[in-house]
Amino acid sequence: QYCHLIARRFRDLGVYADIIYEPSDEYKGFILSGGPGDVYADQAPKLPEDFFLDVKVPVLGICYGHQMIAQALGGQVEKGEEREYGKKIAELDTISPLFVNLDKREQVWMSHFDQVIKLPDNYEIIGKTDICSIAAYQNLEKNVFGVQFHPEVIHTPSGDKILDNFIKITECKKEWKLEGWVESKINQLQSEIKDKRVIMGVSGGVDSTVAAVLLLKAGIDAHFIYVDTYSKVSGNELINLKSI
Repeated sequence: QYCHLIARRFRDLGVYADIIYEPSDEYKGFILSGGPGDVYADQAPKLPEDFFLDVKVPVLGICYGHQMIAQALGGQVEKGEEREYGKKIAELDTISPLFVNLDKREQVWMSHFDQVIKLPDNYEIIGKTDICSIAAYQNLEKNVFGVQFHPEVIHTPSGDKILDNFIKITECKKEWKLEGWVESKINQLQSEIKDKRVIMGVSGGVDSTVAAVLLLKAGIDAHFIYVDTYSKVSGNELINLKSI
């Protein structure tokens, strides 16, 4: 849910954001999202060793992403002395391009126990709270930034300004609109499916329902099967299937 909300915020700001699992040359910037794990755990998600050798575009780490960048580049992450959760006041370096046009003291939303306690070489602190001494950092030469707090949630009132500042750093044009995306997807479906029939399972959730609506708007000959994923299944019971 972290990455989906972040992507939604960027789309609301007029820039289309994909959710991907490996870097690609087609993007003008990357956001490494938050997550529930510990970056120092054995099975924790980690950046590829050559990530910062291959990636030449701006990068923003949020929460877990903030910690992951620091650790990958030689910094240090440890469990803090106390958990930091909820609305906090962060002191920000508003000279940073990430925090330009913000107040020097801003309310932010924190949700972490681990924290960065040592920065990689050539990185500088641009934000702190009374509990977290490295709440934000940057390397302007490489255009890499990290924030321990969550700018994507409404409890960080200036969060959209921070994300908008990152858009400016990437030099992305704010031209994306939902209406244009819907039209392009309908055209894509018509081009790829043509006169074929489609049978599709739907759960009633957002993703499958939107996909079904797009197929219908595209005039595709589609038949939908509702899969009741919420019913309990025991013994030889079958999951309820119902045409809609």
